[in-house]
Amino acid sequence: RRWAKQNTVKKTNSQTRLDQYRIRTGLKFEIIKGLQLTASYQYVIENSKNDNSYDVNSYYTRNLINQFSSISGNAVKRVIPLGDHLNENINMFSSKTFRTQVNYNKVIDLDHDISFIAGYEGSDIRRNTNTQVYYGYNPQTLINANGTINPLNEYKYYYGSSGTIQTAPSSSARISIDQSFYTNASYSY
Repeated sequence: RRWAKQNTVKKTNSQTRLDQYRIRTGLKFEIIKGLQLTASYQYVIENSKNDNSYDVNSYYTRNLINQFSSISGNAVKRVIPLGDHLNENINMFSSKTFRTQVNYNKVIDLDHDISFIAGYEGSDIRRNTNTQVYYGYNPQTLINANGTINPLNEYKYYYGSSGTIQTAPSSSARISIDQSFYTNASYSY
């Protein structure tokens, strides 16, 4: 049993690549004595790709192929063809954030203090995810057998019930746009 686990671990491969680029800038400017304007901007792009590959002899791939196989006489009918199994995930992220603020501070006659701030912050965050599963994958030729599987069919499991096999890519996107305004003033003596 221990050998089988170690042997299966060697037959799986996971590779991830992450690229991130960030630009950040800002300025601080005194308009008149006591009145300051500050502004900042940040832009981030992040792209990642994750490939999880399972060799045809790994437990994961063998179990998946066998789950949808049937035996008729001496022949084995496989819905999922022999070959590796590859899960490919691509994620794209971008973020833009802008912030500006006005500050005012003034002391009058040494015992009167006036302070005021007002500002704005806005952000735009976008995420896109694309996922694709390849059945019967050959890493040398980069050819897969997805076209031999009908994703609309219900295929019987070897041990009861049935299920579909998804071969189409899946995509999702999220957009989050936030804006906020703020202000505060104080007077003390």
